[in-house]
Amino acid sequence: MTTGGSTELVRRPNASNRATLLELLFDVVFVAALALISMLIAERDSWAGVGPVVLMLMAIWWTWSITSTTTDFYDPDQRPIQAILMVTALGAVVTAAAVPRCSWSGEPCSPAGSSA
Repeated sequence: MTTGGSTELVRRPNASNRATLLELLFDVVFVAALALISMLIAERDSWAGVGPVVLMLMAIWWTWSITSTTTDFYDPDQRPIQAILMVTALGAVVTAAAVPRCSWSGEPCSPAGSSA
């Protein structure tokens, strides 16, 4: 038995597949993050230095692919889905801002930049 609340979030089969402005903004955030990562990979002198950067690339790529799949299945015009997109985009901005710091320091890093 369902309450019917979650079925309203699912994208209707006859609905438009056009991207919303929020989805496009979300994609731009990830393009900027991928540009930062590609610059860091290009600056590496050895394959050993590429490892931490590739780990960040995998995290960013995974987040983008899961969120893109979510917006394909759910209707991005619904408020809860828009909230998920905004929070995820904010997290991606924080992660992208932490990429240069994480790749150059020898200490473990967190996107928040705090040291324990």
